[in-house]
Amino acid sequence: MSRRRRWPRTSFPKLVVTGGGTPGFEDVAGALAETLSAKRVLFPGSPHAVQRIGQRFNDEFLAHLGG
Repeated sequence: MSRRRRWPRTSFPKLVVTGGGTPGFEDVAGALAETLSAKRVLFPGSPHAVQRIGQRFNDEFLAHLGG
């Protein structure tokens, strides 16, 4: 079985984040989150490199990691 087919069955939590700046990316991210049973988070107003927005991203990421 390919990795692509195994990923949705894995037990670790998955997180898909975007900034809302590019409709095509949002569509892909939504499909990816659905396929992987991932949590989907949109950070409006941060269209590129959402990890650079600071505290909002950090809080979400740390919560995702269980910390």
